[in-house]
Amino acid sequence: MHLLKRIYGLMIVSILIALTQSSLAESTPKYAPDRRVDIHHLTLDVIPDFEGHTLDGKTRIEFAPIAHPLTELRLNATDLDVFRVWSDARIKDWTLTDTHVVIAFDPPIPANQKKFVALFYRAQPKMGLYFRTAQNGYPAEDTHIYSQGEAHEAQHWYPNYDYPNERFTSEIICRVPQGMTVLSNGKIISETIDNTTGLKSVHWRQDKPHVNYLIALTAGYFKGLTDQYKNIPMGFYTPVSLFDMAKDSFKDTADMMGFFEQETGVPYPWHQYNQAVVWDFVAGGMENTTLTILTHRTLHPEEMEPLESSTGLVAHELAHQWFGDYVTCKDWANLWLNEGFATYYENLYSGHQLGRNQFLYNQYNDAQGLLRRSDPQVPVFYRAYADADEQFDGRAYQKGGWVLHMLRSQLGEDLYRLCIKTYLERHALDTVETADLKAIIEEMSGRSLDRFFDQWIYTGGHPKLNVSYEWSPSTKLAKITVKQTHARAQKDKDILFHVPVSVRFHVAGETVDHDMVIDQAQQDFYVALPDEPNQVRFDPNLTVLADVTFKKPKAMLYAQLADNNDIIGQILAARALQERDDTQTVLKLKEALNKA
Repeated sequence: MHLLKRIYGLMIVSILIALTQSSLAESTPKYAPDRRVDIHHLTLDVIPDFEGHTLDGKTRIEFAPIAHPLTELRLNATDLDVFRVWSDARIKDWTLTDTHVVIAFDPPIPANQKKFVALFYRAQPKMGLYFRTAQNGYPAEDTHIYSQGEAHEAQHWYPNYDYPNERFTSEIICRVPQGMTVLSNGKIISETIDNTTGLKSVHWRQDKPHVNYLIALTAGYFKGLTDQYKNIPMGFYTPVSLFDMAKDSFKDTADMMGFFEQETGVPYPWHQYNQAVVWDFVAGGMENTTLTILTHRTLHPEEMEPLESSTGLVAHELAHQWFGDYVTCKDWANLWLNEGFATYYENLYSGHQLGRNQFLYNQYNDAQGLLRRSDPQVPVFYRAYADADEQFDGRAYQKGGWVLHMLRSQLGEDLYRLCIKTYLERHALDTVETADLKAIIEEMSGRSLDRFFDQWIYTGGHPKLNVSYEWSPSTKLAKITVKQTHARAQKDKDILFHVPVSVRFHVAGETVDHDMVIDQAQQDFYVALPDEPNQVRFDPNLTVLADVTFKKPKAMLYAQLADNNDIIGQILAARALQERDDTQTVLKLKEALNKA
């Protein structure tokens, strides 16, 4: 899911972090529930009432008990009016609460014996399924519904097991007025007209297993475009009144698919790929298997490029088809395995499309969004949240993406790609946790990553580094002093960050790179150089998520500002020089701006 970060800016994520700091600290740890049954298949048969904003439905769940006889089956069913339950096992009784339906069996169902339950219900969803009709202010010609499952919204429109540690195949039959389009997961099986009701019945089936929150349905008056990547059909759908902007917003999808296949080494793992725009989607987009649903705000006319662009959002959601759908986090503590990957691969695509400078700039922006906030010390992997939605913040998205960037920087691009390919192939169509990714990288690289994951995933915060430089003319030694000044360094020496990083010196038209490891509260590094450098760049390749303070002489900042081969260096120099108001500095900044 995309948190509108390219639409409303990083402000959204910072607000979420601010809201969660107090609540996270007060909550008890959350773990995935026990799987008492193995769900094989789920079938939905629904009739939406576009005037009444209600839904009549039947849910059929095929399952088998795991390990022990099953006396009762407990399903999520929030605010659903379940009025009939049927099964091929003997039902003793069933009860309905505000949040669950509990079905008791007598005799118990033996372990591994396949059975089904069918539940008939009516819903007037407050969330999970959203109506966009003339009654609530939308154009009548655009009448439609859309679903949103993540994190736990699906239970508001059909009974289910609503947690991501279970995968199953699924199908949806949706009955709507003729002239409407129905989109769902997988492949379309049939489309028929019921002569009695006059409704059109559209049947979709997803025959590859997925988690519950990825079930999707959108139905209404849409117009569409089609395209193809290799043998993968692609469709792009918008409400009728917005159709003219569809082509411009989705034109790069095939190129993205090719890039992600190349970058992951894994072919697109589903039958087809549709994207549907809806009015006022509750987020930026949602990566349901084969059907991404997107906000109408991403649409724009061609003349608005690049001031407005759908590229980041479209790339983010498409990346999820590998990271989040094909391989899915087991629980919400491991959410970064979905959102961190999608955020990072969105940025990688920007580099593929627009060049490395754009990739670095996006990484820099993500880092600044994280570093500007007061550090809550809440780790990426975190169980003590009050509500799963609290996990969808900068820790999972931007920091998760930066963790992958640091791994890629340390491993090298080729080895990193091999690790990720192995991770995807080994855990294909399965759920994962952080330890799974760590184990594969350790296996493939030979590295011990305990410290890396401890400091970046299981512990909160980031390094704050104070860097200084001195030159000794007599010895021709450059001295770099680095101090770790973050709160953790002051409180406990044992949890100082371990930071491999490089320093780059520009000397007489040449560059000299020196690698170092920062692991103490204060360290001095000496580098022999042929002459005094005119530039010194700490972490020139932007490989470490750190809040760095590095005060330099004005002449060195001028040289850095003029270096067109180093966009991040130029940005850092401009930021440092903006505090000065002398005439020479103003002229240098103006000159750099004119050349940009």
